[in-house]
Amino acid sequence: MNRAMIVLGSNLNPETHIQKAKDLISKTHKVLKWSAFEKTPAIGDPTQSDFLNGIVLIETSWTQEKLRVWLKEIEDQEGRNRQQKFPVSLDLDLILWNNKMRSHTVYKKNFLKAFLHHLPNKPDLSANLHPERVKKKQV
Repeated sequence: MNRAMIVLGSNLNPETHIQKAKDLISKTHKVLKWSAFEKTPAIGDPTQSDFLNGIVLIETSWTQEKLRVWLKEIEDQEGRNRQQKFPVSLDLDLILWNNKMRSHTVYKKNFLKAFLHHLPNKPDLSANLHPERVKKKQV
């Protein structure tokens, strides 16, 4: 089984979109832990509504690519418009795969670092990924 950490975020009807994503994730994968969800300011445009953000740690038999594609499909079902930066109906980012960081996002967001700190088997952030070496994949 694989372990994955997914960040959920929304600043457009966030309670509705986040709940739908939580329901789908819980129905499809074994949830090991949910973080608390908290409001965070929109990075890049202070005029935008705050985001509702949270994290889930799951166990899955799926491959990393299958999970990544499925998350993008959920975003699309919830009306994600990739042509504009804001507002965001739903953002689902796979940031950890089998204890290895996939994204530099963790280095920017305090709520992510706090959640990682409370995991029993903490990923070694310094050994896995450094922000200067990460290049965003085109989706």
